[in-house]
Amino acid sequence: SSIEGQVLASEYECTFDKNGTAIPHPRYLYGAMGTQNSLYPRVIHLLRDLVGGGVLQVPSSYKELVGEETKEDMDKYIRSANGMSAEEKVKLFKLAWEVIGSEFGGRHEQYEMFYAGAPFVAKGYAYRNYGYDEAVG
Repeated sequence: SSIEGQVLASEYECTFDKNGTAIPHPRYLYGAMGTQNSLYPRVIHLLRDLVGGGVLQVPSSYKELVGEETKEDMDKYIRSANGMSAEEKVKLFKLAWEVIGSEFGGRHEQYEMFYAGAPFVAKGYAYRNYGYDEAVG
């Protein structure tokens, strides 16, 4: 292929192999991999702080949002200060729960921490591919 070995924009972005597949520069690829195991848990922690106990206080069923006996109370007590409806707030908090409290969320956090292997291995790749000579220069 005519693009094999070709560099895109600069030597630090990517090259192409014989099949035309873009190969990212190791500095950027391993830099992201080396921090993923600490960044994702931090994001989850921040999300937990932001939503507080709100994710535990949402109705267990949509029927409470539409039922004759409960709709008025749901609209009154679950609404948001910024005018978001009770239904929209419940949707948002249910989505947050999927990320921070469900079994799926827990498995996903494990995946994000270890998909690249042991964290010290991924960080080792990042350190070896950083390009210290250029930074020092």
